[in-house]
Amino acid sequence: MPRLASEVEATSYMRLLCLGGPKDGKTCTVLKSAIGMTYVINSDDKFSLRPALEFTDEFEFDMALGDNLRDIEKCITAAREGVKEGRYQTILWDTITEYCRRAEDVFAKATENDAGEPDGRRYHPQLRKHIHGILDRLFGLDAHVIVNAHWDDMMGAAIGNQLDKTGQGICPGLPGQLRKTVPRSFQDVIFLDRKGQKREFLTSACGVFMSGTRNLPGTVPYPADISKLWDAMNKHNETLTTKKDQTK
Repeated sequence: MPRLASEVEATSYMRLLCLGGPKDGKTCTVLKSAIGMTYVINSDDKFSLRPALEFTDEFEFDMALGDNLRDIEKCITAAREGVKEGRYQTILWDTITEYCRRAEDVFAKATENDAGEPDGRRYHPQLRKHIHGILDRLFGLDAHVIVNAHWDDMMGAAIGNQLDKTGQGICPGLPGQLRKTVPRSFQDVIFLDRKGQKREFLTSACGVFMSGTRNLPGTVPYPADISKLWDAMNKHNETLTTKKDQTK
């Protein structure tokens, strides 16, 4: 049975993709301002969380580098149990970029022929299904889910029939169609902009995620603070609710 537009629900939890240049402070920025206790799926390296200890120790973590696909399954189970117990309010996957880089090698190797050549037609769909399966299960948790991704300047024409490496709605650094399909899976996408020691979150209504987003139409800067960003989102939802009530 059709439901009224007034019954559309506001989001209860953040589903956020955070892009930023390598070493620009994505991990520290998210962890020091995250909402509640955070569980980190660390897919970069065993040292990458060390700088965050200068700002907070309100997190727990497990490693899932992408070279062993069973590790991410254990992390999802730990996240689900921690959320159910009320221990975790935020889940951070840091970073999806490095995980995909290693996981692609795993899937590619499984399709190698006798000459050691992988078959992209076979392993790319499997990799894509694997990554979106992870995201779907994380999004099913009653917690804020934030995924960090590296943004690298990969400007240039695509080769052959490959997907463009940068542009509207593209997350560069991810393999194949994941550059497009991952960003569109999130409710919100932000870019961490760093100018010296100053950091801001940038959002863009036109969906272009790249350096210089600040100069595009519809771009709005916010303090590089997850809690403040969530407050701004809630205020926006309250405004929509107020407008809806006034039209009744």
